[in-house]
Amino acid sequence: MTMKSKIAYSLAALLLASGATADTVMLKNGIAIDGTVTKVNANCVAVRSGNGEIIYQTDEIDRIEENDKKGTLDLARANPAALQHEKTLEELTGLNADQREKVIAVVDKFAAEDANERKQAINQLIGMQQKFDVFRFLNESRQGFGARVLPGVLEVMLAIDSARTKPIVMETLTNQVATLRAAALELLGRHRELASAETIARGGA
Repeated sequence: MTMKSKIAYSLAALLLASGATADTVMLKNGIAIDGTVTKVNANCVAVRSGNGEIIYQTDEIDRIEENDKKGTLDLARANPAALQHEKTLEELTGLNADQREKVIAVVDKFAAEDANERKQAINQLIGMQQKFDVFRFLNESRQGFGARVLPGVLEVMLAIDSARTKPIVMETLTNQVATLRAAALELLGRHRELASAETIARGGA
């Protein structure tokens, strides 16, 4: 299962327009889930039904149909496939649904215009590593994050484990997105132990 997210324009438009409504979510694996859909971030949506909630990557969703079906979500009995989905995500990322949602909520703040707000979010996520494995989740999910938040994600990863993050930052120096290349250079400039001055001066080339 890939963590990469490719957002369909129709899906994004529906989520932005509806905000929270009764829907039927049709997954690409053929499963249909009735509930209330909310946008978690650019890459994830939450489906709440009854007293439960599941978070899906947008590339797992085929379409969302608006209707008045609220549904009842019983992961263990009514929808064993959903339970397996949650189990797979937890095994892959090391975090349960509640923990993933908390991390994603903080990651979203990396896109804030206020530099102090971004810094606070970065420090908050670094602190959360003491409670659960934030690094593992970010590492497994980083390809699904957008260009506005990825520099903050890399900064958190560097703070937690610089050795494992160094090759990721070096790889980002050749990313096709110019802002990400610039962010990687800035990170290397602030963490000079990761690369030689010559490498930084040459822009990673």
